[in-house]
Amino acid sequence: MDLSDCGRTGISSASVDALNNHRLPVLPIRSPHGIGDFAYRRAQLGCSMMTCIGAVPPPTRANGRQIRALSRNHCAIVTIHDVHPVTSTRATVISYNSLYRIDHLLVRFGAVIWISVLLGTIIPALVAAHYHVFYKEDIEKRIIARELNPAADILSQEDHLNRRVKAINAAISGLLQTTNDSAEVKALVSLRLDIQEELSKLDEQIVVAPFYLNDLMVAWSAMYIALGTLLFILVPKLDRRFSHMSWRIALAIGAIYPLYQGPVWLRNFVLSNEQRRVYGFANFDICAATFWMQEINTFIWLLLIAFLWHRWFAIYVHRSNELARDVDTPPDMKSLTRLGDTFLHWQVSSVILASGFMFFTGVYWSRVIVSKDRRYLISAVVIHLVWALSWMLASLPLFVTWQDFSRKKMRLTLAAYQGNAEGQNTEAAAEALEKLTPIALWNGFGSALTAALSFVFPIFHALAK
Repeated sequence: MDLSDCGRTGISSASVDALNNHRLPVLPIRSPHGIGDFAYRRAQLGCSMMTCIGAVPPPTRANGRQIRALSRNHCAIVTIHDVHPVTSTRATVISYNSLYRIDHLLVRFGAVIWISVLLGTIIPALVAAHYHVFYKEDIEKRIIARELNPAADILSQEDHLNRRVKAINAAISGLLQTTNDSAEVKALVSLRLDIQEELSKLDEQIVVAPFYLNDLMVAWSAMYIALGTLLFILVPKLDRRFSHMSWRIALAIGAIYPLYQGPVWLRNFVLSNEQRRVYGFANFDICAATFWMQEINTFIWLLLIAFLWHRWFAIYVHRSNELARDVDTPPDMKSLTRLGDTFLHWQVSSVILASGFMFFTGVYWSRVIVSKDRRYLISAVVIHLVWALSWMLASLPLFVTWQDFSRKKMRLTLAAYQGNAEGQNTEAAAEALEKLTPIALWNGFGSALTAALSFVFPIFHALAK
């Protein structure tokens, strides 16, 4: 935490520097109201309660006092409870509500959007425009000039047929102005319809995909915005002990990279054009510069995925350790708040994650289903697999928290029923425990169903085209 405005908080600059450099786990705070020196322990990951321990001088009345600690990224309200001015020598538990400052959130979110659009749309658009693959006509000229068959032959046939259609239109217009020979006009109209039908069949055999109005024009930006929001805004910061990348995460990303990129390299460098239908601006035989631009975007995407997986896995490990320490503690307000907050964080993360991947996977499933280019099938499946693994890692903290809460509630419910069997009047307590949950059943079921439907939405959307 990077505290500012030390004059208001009464925090010495040395303490602030020590905390910023992560040299001190405990920050001494001197209240401007003379409450005394308190040990201010930084909140652990995902914990909303903090403990304040320290000496309170008898002359000072501390009930209801508030110490406001302003930070660059957080605005914290620390309230001291139940400190008697004469007899108490140690402060009790204080509540700590950590809130992001709205202005800093907006600045950070704006930066994420701007950088995402810059990397995903603006720079690729400039590269495509510079190398003349921005419009469809530019790519068609390259295909014919480089004799990329069978697309070159198909485009040449289409050009010949289009010239015939123009000639027929001119003939029909001349006949209508000079003569009333309806039979000849009908024959020309029938010929034009036959040529247009042939053109339609040829057009279905290939798909020319320029940058302009391509799905990838917004897909990369949408993915970057989603991952950037999750990584730089919603995911809590980690302690130094969690700063090193897990070898499991690095190994998983290292395995996914060739699995995803392998089909791309095979399509562009090894395989022939047999059953090829899509001729896109990012293909190497169309434009090498846009191909390498796409490779850079892919590397950035997997790098963001790696850091996001690392953060989520670290949160899962931290939460598991935290729950293991409190395994014998009965459910209390802290448990209810922790489960509710974790569920809300999971809901928001799932929606943002799905919003990025639905655009991205939709591009490849459209290639497979709509354009009928099965060479993109492996890439579509791998991206869906990355999406599923990301959602699974995001769900792990919620899973262990819910499991811990359910186990504790079951233990108390069983004890209540056992007490009722022994003659104690605990039936009402048992029924109340069964209903105790911070998450409504419909909310949990609806969220899980929505997350599941989002996985199949890109496929059904492509089938509906």
